Amino acid sequence: ADGTVRRITNEPLGARAPQMLHDGSLVFSTHDRDGFTVSLATPDQLTSLRAVETPSTPMPEAPSVSATSGGYNPWPTLTPRYWNPVIHVESQTGTFWGALTSANDAIGRSAYFASAAIAPSNGRFEGILSVAHQRWKGATLDATLVQRWTGLNARTANGSIIPVGERERIASVGTTLRRRWWRSGYAFRVAAGYEQNAFFDETANGALVFDSPSFMTATVSGSLFHRSRPAFAISTENGVQVDGLYQYRRSVSSNDWSSEVLGNVSGYLAVGLPGFANWVVAARTSVGATGGTVPASLSIGGESGDSFELAPGITVGSGRRAFSMRGYPRVGGFDRALVGVAELRIPIALVAKGTWIIPIVLDRISTTVFYEVGVGRYFGDVGRESDLQSAGAELALDLGVLYDVPTRLRVGWAVPLRDGLGVTRGDSRTYLTFGVSF
Repeated sequence: ADGTVRRITNEPLGARAPQMLHDGSLVFSTHDRDGFTVSLATPDQLTSLRAVETPSTPMPEAPSVSATSGGYNPWPTLTPRYWNPVIHVESQTGTFWGALTSANDAIGRSAYFASAAIAPSNGRFEGILSVAHQRWKGATLDATLVQRWTGLNARTANGSIIPVGERERIASVGTTLRRRWWRSGYAFRVAAGYEQNAFFDETANGALVFDSPSFMTATVSGSLFHRSRPAFAISTENGVQVDGLYQYRRSVSSNDWSSEVLGNVSGYLAVGLPGFANWVVAARTSVGATGGTVPASLSIGGESGDSFELAPGITVGSGRRAFSMRGYPRVGGFDRALVGVAELRIPIALVAKGTWIIPIVLDRISTTVFYEVGVGRYFGDVGRESDLQSAGAELALDLGVLYDVPTRLRVGWAVPLRDGLGVTRGDSRTYLTFGVSF
């Protein structure tokens, strides 16, 4: 009545959606480490709080604005409005310099992304053009053109490991159907396309090692999940996710063909041990097989994460890998692969504070210890397999870049427990990447 505002709750994580009962009690929602919870404050509890009074400032009236209506035109917001520089470093394969742009219309129906870059040292070119259109509630149409260079290690016929540059050329069109509920959802995708891979020996001035045929492709993939992630959690909790992919390739110029099957199952279990959030036990099993007259290559090793735009046009991070083993470098040349991972994710501190001068918020700190096992069979060598084991630990920092872009930074240390993939037991490796491992 006197024009002041009084605070009547004192919840550390905030009180929301209040409702006063007939006896003067207050019902409201707040957070705990498992998510939202409903709280009740009696009249005695409300009056016993130390009141904090603040002056009430009346809101000024907004001036009236004239409005017109007409048909929707997406082109004004789809016109390119910026060009950002691109720097893409792929070890001995090349350092690529270029530019990118992107746009989406005002209501989120259409979007595109385009980039182009060249490596001045060897003249190699890479570029991406991706277009998506979603006019329907649960369906998206998309088309993509890609030429991309990747540096990796490959095993030769005599067993040595050499650096190889892989050039991928991809064109695809597809549609994705998806549905999402509160904790469950699915996505299903069907696509057709064209692809061609070539491999170049970086120790021999980029000499061509293998030029695979051009293939027409058909792909079916899907994902099904049921899981939860409370607001202050450090990981997905109490759920399972199943992903699968089948791809068939047919040569344009011959009867050569190949097929590829990939699948993984991930599980998460929350454990109520001390900390600002639940501890989480996470496990994942990934399996893959290729076949045909010219089978595709599977790669084992390296860390898995997300790509992060460090600055406009400058992307860092390992990217998503199907058969990650953090104790080993990434090595290709397998037609069978099986990798299992177990992790214990532990909360350390809920900081939620900005840093001095730099526009970054340090939100949460957590750590992970992990153990990995894997086996892979080399092409044409049925009796030879790589039997791999590694273990290690990571420190994860959940950041708010530019204050409101959530990003997880992971710094890890891993050690191989068995010889393989060009390294010996005990040769530890460190890495830095972004996002979650799975």
